[in-house]
Amino acid sequence: MDFTIKKALLQGVAAHKEGKLEEAERLYRVILETQPTHPEANHNLGVLAVSLNMTGAALPLFKTALETNPKIEQFWLSYIDALIEDNQFRNARQVIEEAKEKGLVEENALGLKLSRIIREFQLQKESDIPHRKVLPIATYAPWAADGSFKNTYEVVRNYTLVDEYRLFELRYLALQASQLNGDFLEVGVWRGGSSAVVQSARLESKHSSRFYIADTFIGVVKAGSDKDTNYEGGEHADASINDVNELFDKLNIEKPEMLVGIFPDDHPNLNIEKLAFVHSDVDAYESSKGVIEWCLPKMVSGGVIIFDDYGFSGCEGVTRYVNELFKDAKVHSKFLFIQNLNGHAVMVRR
Repeated sequence: MDFTIKKALLQGVAAHKEGKLEEAERLYRVILETQPTHPEANHNLGVLAVSLNMTGAALPLFKTALETNPKIEQFWLSYIDALIEDNQFRNARQVIEEAKEKGLVEENALGLKLSRIIREFQLQKESDIPHRKVLPIATYAPWAADGSFKNTYEVVRNYTLVDEYRLFELRYLALQASQLNGDFLEVGVWRGGSSAVVQSARLESKHSSRFYIADTFIGVVKAGSDKDTNYEGGEHADASINDVNELFDKLNIEKPEMLVGIFPDDHPNLNIEKLAFVHSDVDAYESSKGVIEWCLPKMVSGGVIIFDDYGFSGCEGVTRYVNELFKDAKVHSKFLFIQNLNGHAVMVRR
């Protein structure tokens, strides 16, 4: 019987190489009728299925081959390729990690597979979010003539990932929102740079309401959904409460009220009835959604919500969420939307 299986396999491989796919399939299936877990027959039948654009049918065959004989490098590579082809990027990554741990596949080969995952994932995820660089002709830089902003910026620039243009926009929106009857909230603080810019504007306007700043200080949370691209969770964990305190001490201004943990999940008893200003800088779809759904019913007329990272490549989760809000008739009837090219999207309560 063993001799018959070997002979059938050799004949099947020969037919496969000659392009006689029906004959090759027949011989592989004859083998599997006798020995369902035969690794080479399963693998080769999987390869044949992939060549016929039947990746879904190939996956269980590759998996069986790999489980039966995990020492064959090609079995790993074929299974990983099929998972990527089937858009099962997370599963493909898990198989890559397993192969690394067992040391059964060359690092270079796994690196190439991982690069392909990233490339395919980006292409798929960004297909509905077109990117194109635009260089505005206007060159006016009002921040260069704002002495108060310039003084603050020189101190905060090493405590933020937000550029000078966006920080200036935050300042002027905060100055205007300070005329409204509502509290201020920033979610996603990092080392406190943008918080300090907003707080400086509030104090300059003598805004009497409260200002809350929220962060986990363990990096990005609620990331890795199908709506996100680059973010998986834990990014930007290189910040601490001490960084924020250090910055506000340097500026010698009052610190906002700090909320440590996931917002709003970890703050069920937070008593905010009205919001005039919200800055959401949380990088991921689900995290943005959680923050904004909590804030929307609390926004006062004229109140503003600013989304950071809108339109940035790699932050498609934020862009997708804002675009979904824009298409929501109930939300759109109550808010004006501004889709900036500077990395901000702004909503204004009517």
